[in-house]
Amino acid sequence: MQFEQDKNQQPDSILPSWRDKKNIHCFAHKAMATVFEIFIESEDSGGAQGAAHEAFKLLDQLENDLSRFLENSDIRRINKLEAGKETLVSPDTFECLQQSDTIFQLTKGAFDITTGVLIEQWRLPGRHL
Repeated sequence: MQFEQDKNQQPDSILPSWRDKKNIHCFAHKAMATVFEIFIESEDSGGAQGAAHEAFKLLDQLENDLSRFLENSDIRRINKLEAGKETLVSPDTFECLQQSDTIFQLTKGAFDITTGVLIEQWRLPGRHL
């Protein structure tokens, strides 16, 4: 797990009002092929760092459960299942799948988490859309 504290410099993406506030702590962490940032306003820098650390631990756990690229993630195991087979998943994965199904229903199929495997197949040499 990687994260860093940067009290003195905030990225340009932060609204100007944040730059003027005291006790702003910035924490960054690489996960899911991007950088996540947490900004905490607190006089307790140790407490802010602890809170950011816990948030990043949760983020890493979600990546471990939900990534289709990690060999033993819940999603990778689901994608490799034979028809009719079952696997255990974490409560967070189950909730994510339930929410995805709700959004699938609300969008009449426009949001569909099952299309990733098809897109990968289309990207293989000799395949076309």
